[in-house]
Amino acid sequence: MKSLKNVFMMVGLLTLAGLQPLASGADDKTFTALIVSAETSYLKAEAPLDYADLDADRVARAMRKAGRTPPGAIHRLKNPTIAELTQNINSMAKDKSRKFLFYFSGHSDENGLHLRDGLIDRSRFHSLMQKISANAKVVILDSCFSGSLKTKGVAKSQPIDAVQYNVDEPTGSVVLTSSSGKEFSYESENLKGSIFTYHLVSGIYGQADGNNDGVVTIDELYQYVYSQTKYQNMVSGGPVQHPEFDSKLTGQGALVVSFPAKINGRLQLPQTLHGELTLAAANGVTFFKFFKAKGEDRTISLPYGTYDVTVKQPERVGAGRMELLSDEEIPLREADLIWSKPTTDQVKEKGLVRHAEKLDEFLFGFAIGSHPGFAKGLEDGGTAELSVLSPAASFWGGGWRVGLFGGSQSHNIGTTSTKVEYARTLLGVEAEYPGVAAWNNDWLIGLRLGSAAAKAKGQENASLGQLMLGTRFYPTRFPLKLGIHLGLETGTFQDSKKSEDVTTLGFSLSY
Repeated sequence: MKSLKNVFMMVGLLTLAGLQPLASGADDKTFTALIVSAETSYLKAEAPLDYADLDADRVARAMRKAGRTPPGAIHRLKNPTIAELTQNINSMAKDKSRKFLFYFSGHSDENGLHLRDGLIDRSRFHSLMQKISANAKVVILDSCFSGSLKTKGVAKSQPIDAVQYNVDEPTGSVVLTSSSGKEFSYESENLKGSIFTYHLVSGIYGQADGNNDGVVTIDELYQYVYSQTKYQNMVSGGPVQHPEFDSKLTGQGALVVSFPAKINGRLQLPQTLHGELTLAAANGVTFFKFFKAKGEDRTISLPYGTYDVTVKQPERVGAGRMELLSDEEIPLREADLIWSKPTTDQVKEKGLVRHAEKLDEFLFGFAIGSHPGFAKGLEDGGTAELSVLSPAASFWGGGWRVGLFGGSQSHNIGTTSTKVEYARTLLGVEAEYPGVAAWNNDWLIGLRLGSAAAKAKGQENASLGQLMLGTRFYPTRFPLKLGIHLGLETGTFQDSKKSEDVTTLGFSLSY
């Protein structure tokens, strides 16, 4: 799921100089494309992605239909090795194309892209992209922390004004990322895919055509994806991700990505129909979602095909099926739908094993710490402890576990070498709540009760009560989980009934 100071120098090195603008013919405006999905990572801590393959299929289909890209010009790779990706790029470098698109859906961090057998680091990826000799290059990365894989110095992610285009197109390079260099990217169960790629595909099919001129430019596409991705994150209940955009284009006009006016039909939504409208193509590849206010007249441009339609309102959901032909306009009426109760959406970070996905794990741990001792005359001592925590149950918004903790603590008596040792046994509960996304941690709170049994005669046993606060980190390149714990502990001696309150500090490793 990384303070990120390293950035990717790719765009600056990809920028092409001294190339002439494109001609106005439609064939000159098509792309050659390499569409890559990597559902699994070489890092075991990164869980397989649910929708990377489907997302990449959707992008490839959108570029074939709305982008007017010939099928033979699109290369599709599923879960490639480093060697397979390198071989495909080397092969495509031999083609002479006007425009080139690279799309990646998978895992990444600030160092590069994660494939199933290793890391494509920034410098190697730059070298591969530099081999492509197209006049204009578009790189789209849908992965966590992908904003750190673009041009140095681009820290802000503000929407940009759509530019007017003419018959020419600029040359150079563009990078569009699904999130900033310090953010996760998210998949949605209701969208059945990445939030970013869903809006990217919708934009290519025409929803990004802000001036209704029948074409979608790269600037329009970014503005649409930026605003819609932020909105979808908020309504889905997940943290907001900010797509980022860096352009090194030179020349007249704007870079055209797709031509939706040439392939789309139109769906007319009457004023009485309102709610969140979802249209899923029967082939499972194309997917759209819109919001329609009551009393609003709206017409939606869509690629032709058969769609499963869902309209979600606060108290009900309508479902049905419709067929839309190219250059056709048809109405969608409430009476055409079957209505039922609504469902809720779920989002999760792309590929990382986070809070919700870890609840079914047993945790086995070892902890060491500092303990000041309960009785006067005892020097500060240490504790060593083994623990086992049960799988967690969801409760009060967190994951709650039952834990057993056993170990020992020892102290010197004054300045002598004589030691007082106790065997510690505690039973308690521990709750974990998601922490800071960039830290990949959980916040912890626990309550434990138990005893400290003296190992030598003449020493009193004590009953223990402990309130624990802490955090647990989940490193992506290290199999063990790291914990820091602050304990507020009370010891009550069984014979004298005296109580002492102490503060303890501990560090733990768990698996």
